[in-house]
Amino acid sequence: MTTQTLEIDLKKSMTNLFQLIEKFCWNKVSQNCLYILSDFNEFGSPNPKNYQNSRRMVNRGKIPKSLDFVVHELDKEYNDLYDITLYVFRAKKNLTIIEIQYYRKSNFDEAYFAVVKDNPPMFHAKISHPVYVRNQDVKFDINWESGNLRHNLNLLMYRWKIKNNYSDKK
Repeated sequence: MTTQTLEIDLKKSMTNLFQLIEKFCWNKVSQNCLYILSDFNEFGSPNPKNYQNSRRMVNRGKIPKSLDFVVHELDKEYNDLYDITLYVFRAKKNLTIIEIQYYRKSNFDEAYFAVVKDNPPMFHAKISHPVYVRNQDVKFDINWESGNLRHNLNLLMYRWKIKNNYSDKK
């Protein structure tokens, strides 16, 4: 594995990420990207709600970097990387900030570490769907995790529908 192939794998994952965005989100997202690196364990809580809040707060404090910088940093840790996942942290018209979250092999117990220690890292691209989007034909805002006004209104309407036993089929 070289830095060059690591960069190629990251670019393939970015292509997959942009395809997901195009399929599921209504936003026009810039191909001009900066990146933030995140170790999966730096967010703490296994509770999904606390994890999302912690992830958002930690990532807001990070300074986005260039792809070359990120590749260099990941290359230094390459032998310990188990999984590398790309997420959109924030998308604007002129800039997209992509979070590259990695999980280390050394986080596993000794038995599983022995099984995966020589495996190359897996690469994934993911976008998380808001709870109020049930139908895959309905597109949503890629920036919903930032807690913007549109997301808060959609969440309020969703909770109202649940509380009043209202469904889309009525």
